[in-house]
Amino acid sequence: MRLEYFLLKRLKRLYKKMKEAFERIVIDMKKGSNPTAVTVDAIVSKLLNENLIM
Repeated sequence: MRLEYFLLKRLKRLYKKMKEAFERIVIDMKKGSNPTAVTVDAIVSKLLNENLIM
Protein backbone atom coordinates (compact mmCIF):
# COMPACT_ATOMS: atom_id res chain seq x y z
CA MET A 1 0.00 0.00 0.00
CA ARG A 2 2.73 2.48 0.92
CA LEU A 3 4.71 1.72 -2.22
CA GLU A 4 1.70 2.42 -4.46
CA TYR A 5 1.04 5.67 -2.62
CA PHE A 6 4.69 6.73 -2.95
CA LEU A 7 4.80 5.88 -6.66
CA LEU A 8 1.53 7.68 -7.31
CA LYS A 9 2.82 10.82 -5.59
CA ARG A 10 6.05 10.68 -7.62
CA LEU A 11 4.11 10.19 -10.84
CA LYS A 12 1.84 13.15 -10.07
CA ARG A 13 4.85 15.33 -9.29
CA LEU A 14 6.58 14.30 -12.51
CA TYR A 15 3.41 14.95 -14.52
CA LYS A 16 3.10 18.42 -13.01
CA LYS A 17 6.75 19.26 -13.80
CA MET A 18 6.40 18.02 -17.38
CA LYS A 19 3.15 19.93 -17.89
CA GLU A 20 4.72 23.17 -16.62
CA ALA A 21 7.81 22.66 -18.78
CA PHE A 22 5.68 21.85 -21.82
CA GLU A 23 3.58 25.01 -21.38
CA ARG A 24 6.70 27.14 -20.87
CA ILE A 25 8.37 25.68 -23.96
CA VAL A 26 5.32 26.26 -26.16
CA ILE A 27 5.02 29.87 -24.96
CA ASP A 28 8.74 30.46 -25.61
CA MET A 29 8.47 28.94 -29.08
CA LYS A 30 5.44 31.04 -29.98
CA LYS A 31 7.36 34.18 -29.00
CA GLY A 32 10.21 33.18 -31.32
CA SER A 33 10.84 34.25 -34.88
CA ASN A 34 8.77 31.44 -36.40
CA PRO A 35 5.70 30.73 -34.24
CA THR A 36 4.47 28.02 -36.63
CA ALA A 37 7.62 25.97 -35.92
CA VAL A 38 6.14 24.53 -32.72
CA THR A 39 6.61 20.88 -33.65
CA VAL A 40 6.61 17.71 -31.61
CA ASP A 41 10.31 17.16 -32.40
CA ALA A 42 11.23 20.62 -31.11
CA ILE A 43 9.19 20.16 -27.93
CA VAL A 44 10.66 16.71 -27.24
CA SER A 45 14.21 17.96 -27.79
CA LYS A 46 13.62 20.83 -25.33
CA LEU A 47 12.18 18.40 -22.76
CA LEU A 48 15.24 16.18 -23.24
CA ASN A 49 17.49 19.19 -22.69
CA GLU A 50 15.72 19.86 -19.39
CA ASN A 51 16.20 16.19 -18.37
CA LEU A 52 12.47 15.67 -17.89
CA ILE A 53 12.25 12.71 -20.23
CA MET A 54 14.77 10.03 -21.13
